[in-house]
Amino acid sequence: MILSGANSSDGNAYVYRLPGALQVGIEIGSIGQMNDGSSLLIYPNPTADEVRIDYALPQGEGSGVLIIYDSSGNEVKRLNIDRRVDHVNVLIGEFASGTYICNLQTVSGISTSSKLVVQ
Repeated sequence: MILSGANSSDGNAYVYRLPGALQVGIEIGSIGQMNDGSSLLIYPNPTADEVRIDYALPQGEGSGVLIIYDSSGNEVKRLNIDRRVDHVNVLIGEFASGTYICNLQTVSGISTSSKLVVQ
């Protein structure tokens, strides 16, 4: 990550290293979107109380299921979703601290998944 700005008093750009690996194949403007048109964006993440999950179903799909799994693969929450709404708010205060996986599934299979961190 390179941070710089016109308001910088010294005119320098500062380079910071972020954890993780560069994901190859992501196009500008399509972060969180898959080739089939589905997407899943979770925020705030990490969180401790409530999370908003924005989603887009794959092209041609009218409904689906959003399933949240714990790190052991156990299902902890299941929500039916459809095209009438583009997001859900989930209270996660009862979730134990840790990492969870959110999967967006349709009749054609798992479309996309994203990681959720609960503090």
